[in-house]
Parts: sequence; structure tokens; C-alpha cells
Amino acid sequence: MNLIRLIAYCFAISIAHAKPLPRVLILGDEVYRQPRDIIAKELSGKIELVRPEIKTREMLSSATIITFLDDLLGKEKWDLILFNVGIVDLIHRAPNMKSFRLMPIEQGGVRNTSDKDYEANLIKLTGRLKATGAKLAWLSTTPTKDALIFVPDSEIGTNAIAAKVMAAQKIPVIGFGMNKRIIKDDRPYPKTQVSERLSVNPNPWPQP
Repeated sequence: MNLIRLIAYCFAISIAHAKPLPRVLILGDEVYRQPRDIIAKELSGKIELVRPEIKTREMLSSATIITFLDDLLGKEKWDLILFNVGIVDLIHRAPNMKSFRLMPIEQGGVRNTSDKDYEANLIKLTGRLKATGAKLAWLSTTPTKDALIFVPDSEIGTNAIAAKVMAAQKIPVIGFGMNKRIIKDDRPYPKTQVSERLSVNPNPWPQP
């Protein structure tokens, strides 16, 4: 099930005639910019799709998204929120610095967020998002590719943590394999099959 089908499922067969238009918010990593544009084109006139930008140089991690969440959500009501954080949590950065600066692993860079903190942040984040009353769906973290600032395949662990949190909160998970075909990216992926590495999806949406 791809993103377009998920949105159509959420608003059932009346999506084309919904008035006012269903409002869909995408919160997540930069990689989801292109899917947003494709979905907006495919469902033009049927939904209002928004991916907000934060007015800061901070990148969205599981911690910073909570800090800026009120600004990202705005004051409008949302019907569906698609969300992800994870890539920035896996990035290695300069240690003992208040400001965020990337640092290669071999030069002493440390991971931005520990597994323990990542899980705690997701629990807090999902709680705040559920309080909005919107339907929610988690987008899995995409494969890490830069061996200088990422540990290869480290997204597998964070996806497993996220899957556990989402299962507990009864929030559906959209695996990366569903999005890969609409993300135009010709960079090589690790040898391990993406579909095998990111198949964690304990509570997929039922067929509409």
C-alpha cells in the first residue's frame, strides 16, 4: 500500500467529494519532500497536503521535532498526520558541543541520539500527536548511506524501536519499500535487500 492509497483509505470513497478538503500534514526528513510533491499532484483538488518548514537551522530529530512541534502543527485542525524522525538521530556529530556539527565517525563523532532516548522521544511525540485528534501513520526511516557519518544499516535498529512504539500506540507503519518506487534516487543502496531490511510493519493497514 503506497502513500496515495493510504490517504484514499483514510478518507474512504468520499475523498473526491470531501468538503472541506481533508487536511494532511507530513512531518519528517527531507527525503519525504519528493513523495509529498507527487502525492499533491496525484490528489490535486482532493486533499490539502502540507509539509511545513521550521524557521531554524536545526535538523529534525526525535528531540527537536518535539521542541518545534507547536510551530509545525500550527493552529489548524489536521485530518491525517504522516510523520517520521530517525535519520538525524543516527547522524554522528561532534561530542560535547551545544551547537550541532557533523563529525565523521573515524574522527570521533558520536551518534546524535541513543536508542533509549530515541524510544522515549517517540513515546512523547506520539502522545502529543494523538492529542490533536488526527489520524496518524508512521513513515519508516530510510536507509543510511554515508559511511562517514552513519553506521551502515543503523536504521534497522531505529525502525525496530519505532515499530514497537507504534504497535503499542496502534499507529500504522508505512515501510520504506512502499515508498521506494516513487523516490527518485539513483545512489546505490547497501547490498542487503531494502525490502528485507525494512519490512518491519507489525500493524499494516487493512485493505480498503
